[in-house]
Amino acid sequence: QEEEERIVFHIDVDSFYVEAERLRHPELKFKPVAVRQFNSGGFVAVSYEARSKGIRKGDGAGSGGREAIVFLRDKISEAEALRKCPGLVVLPMDTAYYRFVSREILKILTKCVSSWP
Repeated sequence: QEEEERIVFHIDVDSFYVEAERLRHPELKFKPVAVRQFNSGGFVAVSYEARSKGIRKGDGAGSGGREAIVFLRDKISEAEALRKCPGLVVLPMDTAYYRFVSREILKILTKCVSSWP
């Protein structure tokens, strides 16, 4: 039996939600951006510009979340994040849009692989 050649891609799109938002809002390029989880669980994605001001994933969580979830105990509130990082743009998650962008990335990768020599 002939051995099949296999190619494995590992794609790590850091701050994916932020970068997806920048696709539809190009004016956010080079600005500090955070994407907020629906349930007051804090920021799920943070741009490099926001990170440089000390903003981290998990920051922005509500007081209840910070009390109840060990990971969030040392995080700051959204109000504190806005004081720490003036100009921080906080956007809500849009999972339907992120799925769409993911599928578009997969289409591009599939096209690249199918045209591989």
